[in-house]
Amino acid sequence: MPTIAKRINCKADGRLYADVSFSYSEKSTNLAKNTSTISWSVAAKQGGITFVGHNRSSAAVIKVYINGKQVLSRSIGLTDSPSSWSQGGSIDIAHNSDGTKTISASLTIEAGGGNYAGDPWTYGGASGSSSLALKRLARVSSISCAAATIGSTATIKISRQSTSFSHVVSYKFGSQSGSFAKTTNEMITWEVPLELANEIPNATSGTCVLTCTTYSGNTVIGSKSINVKLTVASEAIPTIGSLTAVPFSEKVPKEWDVFIQSKSKAVFSVNDAKGIYGSTIKSYSIKGGGITGNASPFTTDYLTKSGKITFSATVTDSRGRTSKPATVTITVLAYQPPTFGTCSLNRCIANGTLSDEGSCVLANTTFTVADLDGHNSATTDIQYRKSGETSWIDTKQSFTSGKNVVFGDAKISAENSYEVQLSVTDIFGTISMIQIVSTASVLMDFKAGGTAIAFGKVSEKDNSIELDPNWNFYVHGKEILELLEAKVVYLERRMQKLYPIGSIFTTTTDDDPADLMGFGKWEKFAAGRVLIGADGKTYKSGFTGGASTHKITVDEMPNHVHPLSSDNSAHSFAWGGKNKTVHIPTNVEAGNGSSNNMNAKQGEWSNTSGTGGGKAMSLMQPYVVVNFWKRTS
Repeated sequence: MPTIAKRINCKADGRLYADVSFSYSEKSTNLAKNTSTISWSVAAKQGGITFVGHNRSSAAVIKVYINGKQVLSRSIGLTDSPSSWSQGGSIDIAHNSDGTKTISASLTIEAGGGNYAGDPWTYGGASGSSSLALKRLARVSSISCAAATIGSTATIKISRQSTSFSHVVSYKFGSQSGSFAKTTNEMITWEVPLELANEIPNATSGTCVLTCTTYSGNTVIGSKSINVKLTVASEAIPTIGSLTAVPFSEKVPKEWDVFIQSKSKAVFSVNDAKGIYGSTIKSYSIKGGGITGNASPFTTDYLTKSGKITFSATVTDSRGRTSKPATVTITVLAYQPPTFGTCSLNRCIANGTLSDEGSCVLANTTFTVADLDGHNSATTDIQYRKSGETSWIDTKQSFTSGKNVVFGDAKISAENSYEVQLSVTDIFGTISMIQIVSTASVLMDFKAGGTAIAFGKVSEKDNSIELDPNWNFYVHGKEILELLEAKVVYLERRMQKLYPIGSIFTTTTDDDPADLMGFGKWEKFAAGRVLIGADGKTYKSGFTGGASTHKITVDEMPNHVHPLSSDNSAHSFAWGGKNKTVHIPTNVEAGNGSSNNMNAKQGEWSNTSGTGGGKAMSLMQPYVVVNFWKRTS
């Protein structure tokens, strides 16, 4: 128990004195109120020789302060019967929020009093102070919790400051909140609710505020909060019900319900795509067979591959998470237009017996038509005309692949050759082939009038030499067609040497050089640019540069002056920033010395008026646009 004791002597006679003592201590505590009760006592007693004279009821004033608050102010007298007294009390002191508290205490004795001013029969003054560290009171408990996954179990630990405390733990995550029942346990198992994920539809994690409120009985001691990171479980991803594909084509009958190579498109739909725990679907991805799409529904271009093709689709939600793929496999029926194989046309008689003089034709032709699982069918047609004529005669006959058919109705004269057009039509189009039926076979024939000659056939054209198409023509032991083919090959090789890989071909058309020349792969080159010769230094092959417009800089402007106009009146020039005017007579002539000059302080001249739009100027020379093609292989 701290005690402050002081003796004060009488000013008039030091043999008279008074003893004063002040004691205080921590009597009790209140956890709920976070306070301590301080008890105190003060005793004052007159001592020394016996006082003789007029009694003084107040020879000094004793004041006591605890924690800055005055708890006592009382006088002590100087009397013939020695004066003494004692007094005590208590005071409640609030602790700091952490439960700590140190208090100060002081005793002050103020000299004076007596019966009149300047009375020497009074006590002198004194003072003393001390401090006391109070017992630390248990305060608000603290909590801890590691980052957790939404939907899993988290452990909340409570560090209690007193075994008598109980706690209520609550949480707040976005707009959702909840709490646990009041408990004295130091550990709480928390099943983090799945629905909390709905609060962060656009993120994979968020901050949850956990608050621990500490109670002493039913009295709230206080609260502490912490932030805990909650993460949406990695398996919480968007889902897809199914991926479906249906054929679409302007060319294929809808009721066929099939995919046909180069004739059908595929329309893909991602069905029942859903986000999870509040997320929304933000993007789609569909891939397969070299085709990609990013929408649902998604329509491909015409399908160029045949066979079974598997497509997969995924969706990505607003959290950036991607679903497991959904797949669908489509079968694309192979298709190519009808094609001809072999074809033979020979003269015959009406029953099909071959005859060089026959006036009918025996035809045998092979062709193929894509079956398309039985959906596709073909029709055939035969027409003919005399060589040189423009109108076709329809035989009204069809033909079957690999089977003989006789046509002509004995109207195919042996004196003339004929063009025969064979046509095959499927659902998508028609392909035709024209063959020649020669005249009757003869070794050599002169045309009437002696103006033409034919070998192996009847002469038909004036001023010409004809050869039966079934005969071979040899020159120096080699067939003429073989010689011509060799010449074509030679010319193509020469063209490839003229245009090696990396060459540039210039044309005013959009035709691909591969179609014109029959070789190589070409790509459009230098679009919007001109070509310039390489010098190996400033201009190296393949480098690009230049611009079609340019804004001129000050350094690029020609050196120039701005002349002033002259007339018969005076000219006024404004001083910059001075608002003055100077007049220059127009009759001032050069060479008059200083009279021809105007002097101004630096910075006082204003600028001449500005002009010009500041636009970029064109650098384009007169031009004609062509197409550049570069051979790449």
